[in-house]
Amino acid sequence: MQLLNKFTVKKDGQIIRTVEGGTLTLAGEERTPVVHDDGTVGFTSVYKECSLEAETTLAKGERLSDLNFHDVTISAVGDTGQTFILRNAFTLSPPSAKGGKVPLKISAETCEEM
Repeated sequence: MQLLNKFTVKKDGQIIRTVEGGTLTLAGEERTPVVHDDGTVGFTSVYKECSLEAETTLAKGERLSDLNFHDVTISAVGDTGQTFILRNAFTLSPPSAKGGKVPLKISAETCEEM
């Protein structure tokens, strides 16, 4: 049985080559338990945004500035077939290259699992 190990990331249909790994987090409530003095437990919640983190490399002829974007559609397809569409996606910070690698941190207005 194959297990998820990598995402293929596309920005408006163009592949962004990524190295192994990556993290996709769906949007939703993050809950924190609250214990009352009578032993009952409730929770508080905060809504968290969706995010995609991956690492790419920069090849000859590619522009680092192309990895600084907003209002694009990102598709993330796992090597096991799961597909996620991030609409109105944007990078969280300007890209930086170190040791030949460029970390990508992306968020979006919505993230749908297809």
